[in-house]
Amino acid sequence: MAAIDFPSSPTLNQQETLGGFLWQWDGNVWRKINAGKSAYAIAVDNGFVGTESQWLASLVGADGADGATGATGATGATGPAGSPTRTIRSVSSSTTLQSGDLNQMIRFTGTSAQTLTVADVLTPGTSVEILQDNSGSVEFQSGSGVTLLSSTGVFSTKGQNSVVTIRCVASGQYRVTGDVATIAGAYGFTPFIWYDLSTSAGYTLSGSTVTSLVDRSANSLNASVVGSPQFSATAYNSRPGVTLNGSNQGFTTPNVQFSSPGFTIFMVVKLSNAGMFLEHSADANNGSFYLYSGTGNSLLYRNGSNSSYNYTNNWTNTKSLLVYQYNGSNSGNFIRADRALMTGSNPETSNPGFASVNAPLYMFSRGHNSLWSSGTFSEMVVYKQALSLSEIQSVENALYTKWGIS
Repeated sequence: MAAIDFPSSPTLNQQETLGGFLWQWDGNVWRKINAGKSAYAIAVDNGFVGTESQWLASLVGADGADGATGATGATGATGPAGSPTRTIRSVSSSTTLQSGDLNQMIRFTGTSAQTLTVADVLTPGTSVEILQDNSGSVEFQSGSGVTLLSSTGVFSTKGQNSVVTIRCVASGQYRVTGDVATIAGAYGFTPFIWYDLSTSAGYTLSGSTVTSLVDRSANSLNASVVGSPQFSATAYNSRPGVTLNGSNQGFTTPNVQFSSPGFTIFMVVKLSNAGMFLEHSADANNGSFYLYSGTGNSLLYRNGSNSSYNYTNNWTNTKSLLVYQYNGSNSGNFIRADRALMTGSNPETSNPGFASVNAPLYMFSRGHNSLWSSGTFSEMVVYKQALSLSEIQSVENALYTKWGIS
């Protein structure tokens, strides 16, 4: 029998077809495992011309016709919700928050300062994003019944491309986060005293009674309470503040001392009676100054000398922003009311000097003995410097925007 041409290194049970027969390697020799011919060999005997692979391919028939469509399967589980489509409202000037802005974006494109009045149109847990898309800053102002909250007490964008989120955290309370401006001190200047009722960081409460005013400057000159002044989220222009009833209600600071180079005081306050704004006094009758809202004269007393400064346009209960400055030189001092200089029949250039006493500031009474004030109070900032007119106006404008003064 002629030698059979099988692979030289087969594996156990490897099979090969040769001569029309199937052979298998048993580990020692190739053994023919059946005597019959393979189907391929029979096909060759019957006239097929080609390799075994070609013969196998020839066995595959053409695709048959599609069968009938099967029954519809059961509905699958609902997939996760997709992200909502965001709507962008573009504005180039001041605007008011609208209910349609919920979970959307307002894009500010103006080149000068713009204001967004935050109306109470969101529900707790919802928010709106603000984009400053040009050089004009965006100031945020509380609408009716709204309290704005911010960790810095500043309510404006940081600069172009700033993105700020305003989120309703509770009914009527909106928190401002993100690229919020971080102005040094208060409104661009370092405060000596800063009481600010716009944020819960500015006061302590027992129920609705204000128990202290928390100084937001670096000096921790917290004001203690007299009586039971009440906190209201809508005290002033539907914004937060303290209400005073004109009878034994006010605040007292720790001892403070004023001297050269002077000081500037801003108060957001609306009094409805002839009461005291502020007295800096070592006792009830002798001190460096007091400011009184009387309708006759003596809006300002200086140096405990009963030398009053009469004003022809007296303070009225329509006014909201008081500014008093002493410039350290006993001349050119002034009072401003609602961004306008108050003129008087007794010019302050002839004032009697200034007593540099170390004494408390009595707020809304004279030494907590008399002249108790009735009205509302929301903010006081004291700077131990005589600000320039342009600097005063920049702070006035910021307070006007913040408190909705018109």
